Amino acid sequence: MYRSTADDRIAQARHTADVPDVLPWHSFAAFFRGRVGDAQVAGRTFLSYYDDDRQVHRAYTYAEFGRAVERMAAALEGQLGLTRGDRLATLLFNHDQT
Repeated sequence: MYRSTADDRIAQARHTADVPDVLPWHSFAAFFRGRVGDAQVAGRTFLSYYDDDRQVHRAYTYAEFGRAVERMAAALEGQLGLTRGDRLATLLFNHDQT
């Protein structure tokens, strides 16, 4: 039985109709840093969260989300000693503050 690798699945995803084969970013991190650091894009919505049961709607711009990511990264490094290459697993609820 053939099992596709991550590289196979990425290549498949890139071969869709009318989508260029080469993206301008080499990773999601490069894409995200580019958006957070681009003054023309940083104010655009990156994430919208809806909870119909609680009637909650929150939206985060690239800049706001980028700051939250930086704060979390600093806490993981400073408080837990995590560094580049370490792995972290989470088991959390599906909501915007996760």
